[in-house]
Amino acid sequence: MASDDKQKAVGGLSKKRVLLVEDDVFLSDIIARKLVAEGCVFLYAQNGEKALPLVEREVPDIILLDLLLPGINGFDLLKKFKIQNYCFLDSS
Repeated sequence: MASDDKQKAVGGLSKKRVLLVEDDVFLSDIIARKLVAEGCVFLYAQNGEKALPLVEREVPDIILLDLLLPGINGFDLLKKFKIQNYCFLDSS
């Protein structure tokens, strides 16, 4: 990727509200450092139970979601987001 292209890609994340839902503390720390360094507003929930009210309160632009969470797993969270009419892009 050319330097100008990389700058445009990185600039696209600047000021975006990114929610990470991840129970692995080590992985979360690595991702948090990278996103903050790129200028994102970093939001974090360690499980699905904490993610639900955070999504309502903070309205993230991007959600990075672990599917294999304890308690409410990522698949169940997606169902709840759909029921609550949150808008997500369909990747299919």
